[in-house]
Amino acid sequence: MKPGAKISAIVFATAEKNPYQGIPLTVVRRFAGVMPSMFSLGEPQQLRNAFRDGGFSDIAVHSVSFQRHLSSAVEAVQSLHNEVFLRGRMAKLSDIEREQAWTEIEQELAKRQGPAGLRFTW
Repeated sequence: MKPGAKISAIVFATAEKNPYQGIPLTVVRRFAGVMPSMFSLGEPQQLRNAFRDGGFSDIAVHSVSFQRHLSSAVEAVQSLHNEVFLRGRMAKLSDIEREQAWTEIEQELAKRQGPAGLRFTW
C-alpha cells in the first residue's frame, strides 16, 4: 500500500449491542456450536489493534448508529428468515433444532418488544 493511503472498514458492533443479529446468532450457536465471528471486531480497541497489527498507523475508529424498527417479534422473525447472515447457519441445524431455535429467537425478541414494537439501535 502506498504511504499516506487511506483505508476504511465497516464492522458490526458486538452481539450485545446488536440484538437484531446477536440474539439469533447466539441462539444458533447454542444448537450448532458455531461462534458468530461477524462480531469479532465489534469493540473499537479490537478493530484498532487489527489495523495496527496489519502495519497501519494513524488509526481512527468512529462508531455510527443504525436503527431498525419492526412492529413485533413475529415480524422480526419473518425478516430474519431472509437474512443472509443467518440462512447458512440455520441450514446446518436439524429440522427440530431449527424449529426450536426460531421459537427461542422469537421469545428473546419478544422480551424487547414494547407498545411501539421493536426498535433496534446499534
